[in-house]
Amino acid sequence: MIHPRMATMLAFILTDANVHPHLMERLLRDAVRDSFNAISVDGDCSTNDTVLLMASGAAGRHALLQAGRRERPFIRALRAVCRALALDIVTDGEGARRVMEVEVSGAVSEAAADRVARSIANSPLVKTALAGGDPNWGRILSAAGAAGVPFAPGRVTLSIGDVPVVRRGQGVQNGHDLRSLFTTPRVSIRLDLASGPGRAVLWTCDLTRRYIEINAHYTT
Repeated sequence: MIHPRMATMLAFILTDANVHPHLMERLLRDAVRDSFNAISVDGDCSTNDTVLLMASGAAGRHALLQAGRRERPFIRALRAVCRALALDIVTDGEGARRVMEVEVSGAVSEAAADRVARSIANSPLVKTALAGGDPNWGRILSAAGAAGVPFAPGRVTLSIGDVPVVRRGQGVQNGHDLRSLFTTPRVSIRLDLASGPGRAVLWTCDLTRRYIEINAHYTT
């Protein structure tokens, strides 16, 4: 039960910074959006999800009140901590062996890019292809098309790592060993829809036999 809306976890982040509560809440929401809410292991939401950010103020000095130049080091640190913890959750998914980063760009909006990325990240066919080390880019494009977001297939570019496999809707004969790219611990795919400025990044993992074994024998 690891899926956006915070996955199944209790996260406690502590800092000695002196941060105004209203600013701290806003910064945490922004950090969670691009970290804990950008991961998925199996597409099932949990009922028990919490992230708490607590500041003691022990560092003293003037309180951080707004997201300005003085606050930037704290903002960067908070986002880095949330991102690292979120990626740890995906990496530690039940039976997981590989993590996939899904980047979708060129969508008509950020929401559209997010929808396409989630459709890819939650596709059982994509996740099992990742488990088998099979660079089946047809499954990736199929999952993108199933997201319900209009785009022109003839303008799409898809890359695995830095290697293009589809350019303007056509498969690319690049002579690269794509299977080797799909069997590394960290796999990245980049899909450019060439339809607008929207961009989103999500992280998921492979769906292995071990995941099925763990959950098939789970007892309440």
